[in-house]
Amino acid sequence: MEKEDPYIPYKYELIDEETVQIYFPEEYFFPAFLDTIDIIKKESFYPRIKHIILDLRECKYPHGIGFSSEIQDCYIDAKAENKKVYWVGSLKMHQVLENLVAKYYDEFIPFYSSIEEIKK
Repeated sequence: MEKEDPYIPYKYELIDEETVQIYFPEEYFFPAFLDTIDIIKKESFYPRIKHIILDLRECKYPHGIGFSSEIQDCYIDAKAENKKVYWVGSLKMHQVLENLVAKYYDEFIPFYSSIEEIKK
């Protein structure tokens, strides 16, 4: 089986009228996440979006501080647009990445262990 090109934008889908879910692959590569965000912002549905789920359950290799700051910048930008961003995936990875950027930000993207937990 051919390995997917890690530099292409990530898969995403609308899971309801106000929520888009972005699927991170096993290995994170710059600038695929940023390209994905740019593509989503150009979609006709984007103004309706209130929730952005970053699905990191499959992501095992995040590549450090660049990854942390890109996700954090997405969180801050979305918050400025009255949108909520959620991290779904590994708590340990979330904690490590939060520690990498803690001195630069007052808050970090919230962690959820599952999509069902967000809906509560």
